[in-house]
Formats: sequence, structure tokens, C-alpha cells
Amino acid sequence: AINTATVASAYLDTNPANNTASATVKIQPALKLKLSRHTGHVGQQLCISFRATSSGKKVKGAKVSFAHHSARTNHKGKARLCVTLQKKGVYHAHVSKKGYAPGSGAVHIKA
Repeated sequence: AINTATVASAYLDTNPANNTASATVKIQPALKLKLSRHTGHVGQQLCISFRATSSGKKVKGAKVSFAHHSARTNHKGKARLCVTLQKKGVYHAHVSKKGYAPGSGAVHIKA
């Protein structure tokens, strides 16, 4: 996409040729991260399946990170992580891949 800005003034401009600027910006497609579970309990093993998509299409090779663990998505855009969390609270999962804007999701861990 090309963004263009033009300025004007009520005062005499001796060089009107410098009143416009343009910049070409590459718009990255966004990653969407779907989680199989959104809740868990302290001290219990929690296994979550993640699915990475972009514009409805599966994304292979995206890195999914959750609670200091990570995995890569397979050809179906899926990854699975099992963790045991020791503190209650909200934990965030993130997905990233070069050429895409990152995505995220949240898991609530209860006492």
C-alpha cells in the first residue's frame, strides 16, 4: 500500500513541490491463534492444541510460545504443548512467523 500526505498553508509557499510525501508500506497478513482450552488449574497438567491460521488458511512452521515452552505448527497449522503451571493468573500464548503480524490468545489458570 502507498500512503501519501499533502500539506497546505495560508502563507505564501516559495517551494510547493515539497508539500507531498509518499511511503510504500508492506502490509503483513495477520496470524490468528486458536486454543483448544482457555482454562486450567494450578498444579494440574494442561495440554493445549493450538491452530495458526491467516486469512482462514493453515500456517505451517509458525512458532507457538506458551509459559516458557514453544513448538512449531505442522502442515495442518497445529501444535500441541503440555505444561503444569504453579501460579494462578492469566497466561498468554503467542504465535509468530516471518512475514506475518503476530497473534495471541489467553489461558486463565484458577486455584
